[in-house]
Amino acid sequence: MSLISAILLAAAIHAVMASPIFWVKEEPYKLQVLLASTLRGGLVGLLIAFTIQPGSAWWSGLGYGVLYGLLTGLVVWLASGGWASKGKPFILISSVVTGGITGAILALL
Repeated sequence: MSLISAILLAAAIHAVMASPIFWVKEEPYKLQVLLASTLRGGLVGLLIAFTIQPGSAWWSGLGYGVLYGLLTGLVVWLASGGWASKGKPFILISSVVTGGITGAILALL
């Protein structure tokens, strides 16, 4: 898989996973959240593509995806206030899950 297609696939996965933000009435910055998640997904895909080798096992991609998802999610969580931000801990959980899914898919392809 080429580097560009890995980035685009990862960005698309993260955009789909962030799309439920449009059903949250309290969120004033829906489009910005979607774009930020898409960019973060592209970064996670880039990191995974540079880390795993062709023919790697899916669990290897899953592990790297969880790691990179956690680290990028931690950056977003800390930038939004960390523990002081009400209702934002879900950022870490969704980042880990989405990163793991992305890593497993990229390793399989």
